[in-house]
Amino acid sequence: MSHDPLFCPLRLGQLHLNNRIVMPPMTRSRASQP
Repeated sequence: MSHDPLFCPLRLGQLHLNNRIVMPPMTRSRASQP
């Protein structure tokens, strides 16, 4: 089985991530409609 870097832990500055899968903030869906 190959080693997939997508699921490897990552240190990004002060953040320690368990994998490289991140989710962007969902501010547009929570913003009020004019």
